[in-house]
Amino acid sequence: MPKESIQLPTLPESDILGVRNFALNGWELGETHGLPHWQRVERNGILLNVENGKLREDINIKVVRFFAYLHDKCRLDNWTDIEHGVRAADMLSTIRDTILKDFTDEEVSLLERACRYHTTELRTGDPTIDVCFDADRLDLGRVGIVPNPKRMATEQGAYYAANLHLMENIAYKVATQPLRQKVVVLTGAGISAESGLATFRDNNGLWKQHDAKKLASVAGFEENPQAVLDFYNYRRKQLLEVEPNHAHKMLAELEKWHDVTILTQNVDNLHERAGSTHVIHLHGELTKVTSSKDRLNPRCIKDYPLDKQICLGDTAEDGSQLRPFIVWFGEYVYAIEVAMDYVKEADIFVVIGTSLTVHPAANLVKYAHPEVPKFIVDPNSKEVPNGFVHIKESATKGVDKLIEKLIKL
Repeated sequence: MPKESIQLPTLPESDILGVRNFALNGWELGETHGLPHWQRVERNGILLNVENGKLREDINIKVVRFFAYLHDKCRLDNWTDIEHGVRAADMLSTIRDTILKDFTDEEVSLLERACRYHTTELRTGDPTIDVCFDADRLDLGRVGIVPNPKRMATEQGAYYAANLHLMENIAYKVATQPLRQKVVVLTGAGISAESGLATFRDNNGLWKQHDAKKLASVAGFEENPQAVLDFYNYRRKQLLEVEPNHAHKMLAELEKWHDVTILTQNVDNLHERAGSTHVIHLHGELTKVTSSKDRLNPRCIKDYPLDKQICLGDTAEDGSQLRPFIVWFGEYVYAIEVAMDYVKEADIFVVIGTSLTVHPAANLVKYAHPEVPKFIVDPNSKEVPNGFVHIKESATKGVDKLIEKLIKL
């Protein structure tokens, strides 16, 4: 029987992203039989496939995972459409040479039978098909139906149906690649402010008497380079005096369970210091310098010690004056296209500590797929984009509530 502690083995390569995107294309029935359900069915199928820490040889895990995303693809409604499995089975012939191009004929046959009979048959005797059935049935709780052990097709399915708490515990404790989702988090000034990091927008900041655009623009740098360098040296020094807060650390911790990409509007290094391993800085980095002649020249972009000032006369590789590696007003946000691609492919999209007023980063929310779970953690946001769950808390308080919600997906 399954144990409360389980480590899943590495799964064979499969184009899960491709089949997921295919299933989402044109999907209009919401989440009841949509992406969150499909992902739980995939998770359940994987867990039902594991025995003594290894994948069972008599079950085709690829078929089980693709079933999760295709069995409801042809639904007409969320309740009475008993024929949706038949339509899904018939649909497979139309994707045989594309989505299913790496399937053998035997695998296609298994997938076809699993889709066709999952609503009408109790069990078939085929271990792969029966695992597909139980993976789906174990998620009946989402529609208010308690899974019945006697209506399960497999021994493991019956065990989990009788011990649903174990299913939940195992599902969210495993750290394994196949269950990992692509979580993309857009962060803004609100998350760093809770570490005590002031910005030039702060009303009480040392630089409040200066025009912000003159301190963060090419024109301002040309007019008074010393003032601009003094300002950024001050901001760089601040980084030595602050530490990552609870929100930074929890986002780093999330990497144990998911593939997390941080898209940050902040120019500090607090995400990295907290342990996040994949951070994309949309507006540059205080820890780097570059050429004032060609800021995107890769030869000139260098790490620069925070305890060392950038001075007039310090030169880049091309001989020009060094400047902070920051996107100033009016400059092209070089990482925005990369960020768009990550948002488009996100399984879960999160916004923390930004009111979504700074463009073009604010436009990133438009690229999240309408069916994926979306959250915004911010105490001040008044206009929350459609489809977002609003956690009206500061970053350090709201991140715990966010994690609770992610666990339930």
